[in-house]
Amino acid sequence: MKLLTNLAGLGNIIVVLAAALFAAGCASTDTIATRRQAHASGYEMLGPEMKAAVDQGLIKAGMSKDGVLIAWGKPSQSVHAGNASGESTTWIYQGGYIQETRFWGPNRMHYAYTPLTYVRAQVVFVNDVVQSWQTFPEPVN
Repeated sequence: MKLLTNLAGLGNIIVVLAAALFAAGCASTDTIATRRQAHASGYEMLGPEMKAAVDQGLIKAGMSKDGVLIAWGKPSQSVHAGNASGESTTWIYQGGYIQETRFWGPNRMHYAYTPLTYVRAQVVFVNDVVQSWQTFPEPVN
């Protein structure tokens, strides 16, 4: 009976891993190379230093929105703000992870897997140029 319980828990893990691999496979079509082709005119307008950064998936202060779009892809959200100094736009990128919860139920340990999102990065633009950017780590369970 204990072997069946262990196999049932293993089955849950296999399902979660299969879902994660499927999701990763679906997302793999959005690469720097495909974004560079889709935004070729914006890429050509970048200077050599910015092109090198974009090709590595990096962004830098002073980079254009096209450069960030090619390097990191489309943001999850775009937030516009303003004050006496002027206006800014913040692009927010979300990441995802699966949180495992273990709990005791009737006669055995149970597992629950919950997909969660978090803010992975943000980029602040002033006059359509990167003013600042930040990346955030994945939350610890």
